[in-house]
Amino acid sequence: MRRRIAINPALDKGNFLNQLEEWKKYKVIADSYFNDALKSHKVEDLIPLLQVYQPIGSISPSVPLRRNDPATFLALYRIAVGKNIRIPEFIHMAANADNFDGNVKAKSESILDTLTRQAWIESSQDTRTESPYPADITLCEI
Repeated sequence: MRRRIAINPALDKGNFLNQLEEWKKYKVIADSYFNDALKSHKVEDLIPLLQVYQPIGSISPSVPLRRNDPATFLALYRIAVGKNIRIPEFIHMAANADNFDGNVKAKSESILDTLTRQAWIESSQDTRTESPYPADITLCEI
């Protein structure tokens, strides 16, 4: 439930100023979910984490909360690829863009090492078919 709220809050993005208090509450809930998701190592959280950590300026469906952290994004991407998870095409495009400098790549390796020290837990759900995104978003398998 928290995942759905964090990815797609029931708030009107076009009416931000009139719902300012609700958006503040959303940010608290979403921040809490994404912080917990990064620590819990659940495979079903990888795609939502990728979308939130995806570099600003990348093409993606609109997500209200974004963290401009390309190093964490690249580390999460490598974990998702290693887990053979269906990854939306817009995430592949962002990960394969040649706009990451050496420092980002080096930091990504360090983050990857930290994130993979603890195993990513497979849920009882099939992560290859589950997606928090609408069916009309193009997916690409590796």
